[in-house]
Amino acid sequence: MADDLDGDGYADLFTLTREGQARVYWGGADGLSPERCTTVEGVGSETRGLESPRSDDTPETERPFDARALAQVVRLGGRPHLFLPGDERFRLAPVGADRTQGEPLVIAAPHALAVAVGDVNGDGHEDLVVA
Repeated sequence: MADDLDGDGYADLFTLTREGQARVYWGGADGLSPERCTTVEGVGSETRGLESPRSDDTPETERPFDARALAQVVRLGGRPHLFLPGDERFRLAPVGADRTQGEPLVIAAPHALAVAVGDVNGDGHEDLVVA
């Protein structure tokens, strides 16, 4: 997911690999560079996917698909937060202008795949939606 995480005016790239690693590639005037990469801690095994049991005799149209957590950046209070899925909970880690990760919000939600922020109930406050 691309977003300007550090507020320098250049797009940065947040990624989750199938092996469960999270990385931020920091953008600059010359674009993205592998040399400006930060490995993000705090990700669990969910990024490898939630594989559904399958039987060889189940018709293809009735087989559920494998779901994988999305690499996401959400803004809470105007500050970018990285969505870091885990086994029993997920973390929303704020990113500072100095490219450091702040103390994450930890929310119990097994097998979370995605998160969104918006004013769902119209009360003027940010609400968090988790899938």
